[in-house]
Amino acid sequence: MNRAWVYAAGLMGLGAILLLGSCSGVEPVIPLETGSIAIDGEPNGLGAGWVLTGPNEFMLTGQGDTTLTHRALGDYVITWQLVTGWLLPDPPTETRTVRANLTITFQGIYAEDDPNRAVLVINPEPDELEASWRLSRSGQGGGLTGSGDDILTNRTPGTYTVTWRDEIGWVTPDPTVLAAASPETTVFTGTYGVDTAAYPQPQIHWDYGDAPLPEGFPMVVGGSAYDEQDGQLPPESLAWVSDLDGPLIPGEFGLVTGNLSVGTHEIRLRAEDRHGLAAEDTVTLRVVTVPAQSPAVTLTVPDWGDYTESQGYITSPVLGWDGTDPAAGNGLPAYVRFLFKAALLPDGETYAQTRAQVEANLEFLAPMSDPWWSPWIPYSEVEADRRVIFPDLARLDGQGRLVHYLFVIQAWSETGAIGPDRVYADNLAHFHILPPK
Repeated sequence: MNRAWVYAAGLMGLGAILLLGSCSGVEPVIPLETGSIAIDGEPNGLGAGWVLTGPNEFMLTGQGDTTLTHRALGDYVITWQLVTGWLLPDPPTETRTVRANLTITFQGIYAEDDPNRAVLVINPEPDELEASWRLSRSGQGGGLTGSGDDILTNRTPGTYTVTWRDEIGWVTPDPTVLAAASPETTVFTGTYGVDTAAYPQPQIHWDYGDAPLPEGFPMVVGGSAYDEQDGQLPPESLAWVSDLDGPLIPGEFGLVTGNLSVGTHEIRLRAEDRHGLAAEDTVTLRVVTVPAQSPAVTLTVPDWGDYTESQGYITSPVLGWDGTDPAAGNGLPAYVRFLFKAALLPDGETYAQTRAQVEANLEFLAPMSDPWWSPWIPYSEVEADRRVIFPDLARLDGQGRLVHYLFVIQAWSETGAIGPDRVYADNLAHFHILPPK
């Protein structure tokens, strides 16, 4: 046989042997940083079962005590299994974190199922709140969580603490710490108080008491709400309801009375914040049928000069009036109301400066539902001179333009009738007043 061939064959065989040797006995790669887990079921010898889960879809089931080494770092959850005649550990499920080069211990202490052991009653008040809580026993980790009323039987005697959870809109009670003995019943009560500061604060803006509102007469009932956490609430957080007419649809600036039916209404403004906390404000409005006879009113003061003659600058204009009310035997009307607003025309740039301009734009200037009218200045008992003094008003509008005001006077009867015509007094060049026709 050719020696060269034998030598080559021998080398090939040796290479095959070396190659086979390099593939045998392969060990898994162990992470550089690992930790250990000890599982300790008590009492020893019970052989309690458990299920352990962890990172990377790890899951292991077993019984009794054991120690697991070279575990990947992260959170592990153990769930103790039922053992006949024994109570599950408290808590039955526990989470712990494995850290590098450290050993964590899951300890599950089983107690014999003895109906004569301590009974714990968890009682958060008020009941409808269903407040959350956490129960823990002194000297033992973990704890039990729940909500609302609960009765816990077969509890190990010892000192227990119930920590009451925060509930939005309520003042949280201090933790309740009590000693529980067997076979007694121990009641843990936590009473929550209403946190008024957390609720929205709705407010109805209405200054006219129970003055009769003629049916169909539009006046604006303003409404707003402030919340300690959210600030001023938007209109969509507000809801208007009448006990006679049900839910009401407000206008842009509030509730308009012209759509209310005849009768005495309890109007509720409900405000709800983003946490679902709600509060209400109420007001009573009396809507009456308009009687056939209506009061009348006329302006008597000031003593204007010629219709086209400038009356000069007046800091606080004074309007006087006279009137009759057929429902009161031609006596004075029961209510006389004054209001005013800047006579800004629809273009938003020009103020009405003549009666002709006012009358040409009356549909725009006159509606009583216009939010730019001042509040009504009511008089239920009229002084002898029957005058009203308006407060100082701005001369310029912030853009260097003179402000021209439109003044209105109306009479109301105690029966709810209102003068069919409004009486206007024009204001020119900031209280350069022209008399009515």
